[in-house]
Amino acid sequence: MPYGETWRRQRSAFQRDMTPQKATSYVPLINASCKVLMHALLRSPEQFEENFYKYSGGIMLKICYGLSDERECDNVVKDLTKIWEASLAAAVPGTNLVDLVPSLDYLPDFLSPWRKDAVRVRDETRRIFTDLVQHVREKNKEKLRLDDLDLAFLTASVFEAGTDTTTATLSTFIMAAASYPSALVAAQAEIDRVCGDRPPTIDDVESLPFVKAMVKETMRWRPVVAGGVPHQATTTEDDYYNGMRIPAGALVIVNQYGMAMNQTMYGQKYNAEIFEPRRWTDRPEGVGDMFEANQGFGFGRRICPGRHLAVKTLFIAVANLCYWFDIRPRKGYSIDVHKFTSALVVHPEPFKCYIMPRTGRAAHIEKEAEAASELLSNL
Repeated sequence: MPYGETWRRQRSAFQRDMTPQKATSYVPLINASCKVLMHALLRSPEQFEENFYKYSGGIMLKICYGLSDERECDNVVKDLTKIWEASLAAAVPGTNLVDLVPSLDYLPDFLSPWRKDAVRVRDETRRIFTDLVQHVREKNKEKLRLDDLDLAFLTASVFEAGTDTTTATLSTFIMAAASYPSALVAAQAEIDRVCGDRPPTIDDVESLPFVKAMVKETMRWRPVVAGGVPHQATTTEDDYYNGMRIPAGALVIVNQYGMAMNQTMYGQKYNAEIFEPRRWTDRPEGVGDMFEANQGFGFGRRICPGRHLAVKTLFIAVANLCYWFDIRPRKGYSIDVHKFTSALVVHPEPFKCYIMPRTGRAAHIEKEAEAASELLSNL
């Protein structure tokens, strides 16, 4: 979307509900949702990515639309997952023949299957989110100065951005924990020392520097928007950077994966290619905040306004995964840490691992989840 009145209106509405203070107000929702997630992983650990979708999607459905019915939320997430897979795959340059041969864009519709697919995805997306937005339309439309379609696509953007990226990051964490078991052991030791017999909360973030580093390292090691989100250069005049001309209106794609693997920046003590939280904890200045050197949230005026909510959602989930579960590779099975999907938001290709409750904690997961489900229905 180009800069203009619509962009400013939607961005203003987005930012108002995603400030650091607002993100803090969502912590009870995140805590309760995380307890339900832990129970889901206890029951179906092999479906961890699906469970992560329900966790992140449930949080965003409550924030965006006020939905709290678990079955209704699950159905919405399932429907939208199918749409995302199609739309995100299509966003990868070169997916469609027209990306390679631009002149094909002039073919009529009946000879342009990529156009038909795009229209189908657009119409289905519009239908789902227009229906969902009825939950908030009367309460918010006048206050936000948005028409129905603006409001539908604003909430859709918030929902999608907060669901798919969080799911991909948590799945990447599972891959890292299974592939680098010493990091998980160190995180568990820190949590046990600080929290004892209670699960960690967001209030523990500064007391758990290694767990905090686990989250930062997950986002650095495999950035889920590896190729960056394309940005359009200024449309009024050419720009120049280090002697290189960027034509007016050109699309600029940031190589976020290349930046994350920069050995000069991240590999001075530990190879940038490996998952190593100590690259953050061993620094004289300490771990730092969650946003430092994390290109995944973007840059400048278009930096992700939901980043404060995202890091809370990730920290609580990662800390509780470490507290409640052991995560191990399957015997005789090697996880290929380089196999990821090809899409705008990349996920690990399916892999096998063990996600098992730590000794004596399974029964407590059941109790925590039961209380959390009741709380969620009343939030």
